[in-house]
Amino acid sequence: MNNFAKTIVTMAKNQHALNTSISGTEWLLGQTSFGKAVNWNRTMYLEAAELIESYPYKHWKNLDVEADFINIGIETADLFHFSLSEGLFVLFWESLKFDIPGMSTCHKISNKEIDFVRNKFKKDPADDFMDGDILEAWLEDRVYSQLARVSGDIYDSIDNVPISTEGVDKNDTLNIKLDYFEKFLSLAVKHSRSSSMDSVEHPNRIIPSFNKKDSSLSRYKKLLASFTVLHMKVEPVDLINIYNAKSVLNYFRQDHGYKDNTYSKEWKFRGKKLEDNYILMIILSELDTFDKEVLYERLETYYKDAK
Repeated sequence: MNNFAKTIVTMAKNQHALNTSISGTEWLLGQTSFGKAVNWNRTMYLEAAELIESYPYKHWKNLDVEADFINIGIETADLFHFSLSEGLFVLFWESLKFDIPGMSTCHKISNKEIDFVRNKFKKDPADDFMDGDILEAWLEDRVYSQLARVSGDIYDSIDNVPISTEGVDKNDTLNIKLDYFEKFLSLAVKHSRSSSMDSVEHPNRIIPSFNKKDSSLSRYKKLLASFTVLHMKVEPVDLINIYNAKSVLNYFRQDHGYKDNTYSKEWKFRGKKLEDNYILMIILSELDTFDKEVLYERLETYYKDAK
């Protein structure tokens, strides 16, 4: 396993912990613990659209404005949150497809399959495969290892992707970058449409497809490859630090009323009203080394002062 793959796996474990704290382990079944459908593809293409908005592509106004690189870093980290989540979801079901009768070729997941997963490896009537150590052991053995292989292969192959803006003027450089972001966006849209389940039983749930010609896994590999090219070659950002910092902010939001709509994203910060994402980036830039506890404490201090 190369270092890139190790980093991806570490971040994926953190992402699973974050998703579980927000939605319960049911997020791996395509829903939250409250029964709300989870659609990572939609979040990806909408986030990609927000990222594009950070570039001065509009020909009708603000012609000399610079790209918002702070927001580009934030949106790239958000894209990675959602991309990792989609990967874990797809690989989770991929790891189960030969254990569930008929799943290796089916295009739908019914309540029957969901119940099968919940009862897998049950030793006691109270056991639930989606709870505790049983699930974690399965993810460690079957899901994270596969993610390591997929991401390692992608990392080894991106050197073959020729991207150069040397000697290219400002407008053409912008268009080259936007072409790559739009390619990612279109892949996410296609992935979402191809994964939508035509079912009365689960009309809103996004489910994996095991069609050999266009499986969810093959589409996800294209998505992850596209994202890797974006953040490493098209618009390099300090992804790991920003991703880790954004994870702290996501926990902070959940702890302070994000779900019940009592959390405020706009704070009064050093005499200005700023969105919490920007405040996060300022605090991050002032830390000598990344420390999630220190970062959380500073968010707490500034949030109290903002009220």
